[in-house]
Amino acid sequence: MSLLLEHQYFFVSKKLGTVIGADQALLLQQLHYRLENQGVMKEGQKWYRQTYKNWSKQLGMWSAPKVKSLLIKLEKNKIVISTDKFNRFYVDRSKWYRIDYERVNQMLHTQFPEKNEYVRINKDTAFN
Repeated sequence: MSLLLEHQYFFVSKKLGTVIGADQALLLQQLHYRLENQGVMKEGQKWYRQTYKNWSKQLGMWSAPKVKSLLIKLEKNKIVISTDKFNRFYVDRSKWYRIDYERVNQMLHTQFPEKNEYVRINKDTAFN
């Protein structure tokens, strides 16, 4: 029972989890948190830089290949935008990530079109 009380918790929106899957929603929530707290402004957008291995270490519940798989799915759905163009050295294997909040809104609105079911997400209030 103490495991339920003494460790860090991850929270995710039930609606978002329904639309994109629980694991992807959880990773997206963590990216949002990191963008808000550690994001770097580049080209008018907040970006967060990380390697798959370090994502795995930070989250502690997925291997680097699993993190890579989740991020690739989020990128294919155009929910997460990534690039390596901000890296200073060509040997730097990290990627920079940002969330396309409009795409998230579009997906939620498609799945939950009723006005009372749909809450607009923006970068200031997302996932809170």
